[in-house]
Amino acid sequence: MFAKQLVTVFSLRRTKIFNRLLIMFIFASLLPIVIYGTLSYNKSSQVIQEGISHSLESLLIQISSGIGEKIEKVRNDSIEISYMDEIQDILIHYDSYTDRMKNATKEIITARMSTKYVFDNIVSEITLYTLDGEAVNVYGNDAFRLNMTPEHLQQFIEECRAANGRFILRAMNENYEERIASGVNMKRESIVLGKAIKK
Repeated sequence: MFAKQLVTVFSLRRTKIFNRLLIMFIFASLLPIVIYGTLSYNKSSQVIQEGISHSLESLLIQISSGIGEKIEKVRNDSIEISYMDEIQDILIHYDSYTDRMKNATKEIITARMSTKYVFDNIVSEITLYTLDGEAVNVYGNDAFRLNMTPEHLQQFIEECRAANGRFILRAMNENYEERIASGVNMKRESIVLGKAIKK
């Protein structure tokens, strides 16, 4: 090791002064550039990371605020829906309702809800459940309704009853649903909102 260093020193001494000065000049001029470049890179990387972090934080706050506003809107709509005369009547007198009467109620509710959600389709369906577990779809397409498995539906209805009129939110995906056939097992994620409707 020491011999190699001596060889390097002797080989430098044998080179011309011009070459030695050139090597020293290059070394002296490149060293500050490398140091400055490294420090600048580290600083700019830190600034970029802080900027990205701040942007993501702002974006998440905006998304959270938007979701909160939509949930609050649906919560207010659910209160309005529960006091509608047609909703109260179909739940109280469900046994005496014919299919034609149910369809007429659905048309009335759909007409009212369509004006609310014409620019914002956050609500895909409204389904009522009687105390006996009968389901009445009063808004939305019957073919693509959320079809919860019996155990998940029963659990959700029990949670709504226990909440005694308070608002319930549950996130659900295709694992909570019962499909007619595997061919229609499309993936979808929903937020299901429920509340007990009182007379």
